[in-house]
Amino acid sequence: PVSLVRDHNIKEKLVELGIFVQSYNGDLLYEPWEIYDERGYAFTTFEAYRDKCSHMQMEPVSHLPPWRLVPAA
Repeated sequence: PVSLVRDHNIKEKLVELGIFVQSYNGDLLYEPWEIYDERGYAFTTFEAYRDKCSHMQMEPVSHLPPWRLVPAA
């Protein structure tokens, strides 16, 4: 999608400026291409996909502030 290309370009520019950037899923807990069945195939029904997602462990979100604040321009 266009939004992924846009976000990638922005991320590259920020990294060039020495700014640490980390991406997160904005609309989904898991991207569809990250979830597969036991045989390694994509799911064909939402119910099976949802069941798999409900048993997956999510990465904990850090509530700590960033290690470095960027001054306002």
